[in-house]
Amino acid sequence: MPAHHQNRTLVAKGCNISDNGICIYTFKPLEEGQEITFKNALPVAYSKAAVKWVKQCNPGIYKAGVSFTA
Repeated sequence: MPAHHQNRTLVAKGCNISDNGICIYTFKPLEEGQEITFKNALPVAYSKAAVKWVKQCNPGIYKAGVSFTA
């Protein structure tokens, strides 16, 4: 992961959560393969995830699929 992405706080809204991952919407672009640590309580046993895909929905709004990791 590039250094400019480390320790950055990102606000996101989640949807379509499963045991394996979650879809999130955010105002900042993410990169495929980027690692994310969730700081809120999710209804799953994982707090870390990896970005699998990213799509720009509108100018300044991004949708990403992330897969939970151990």
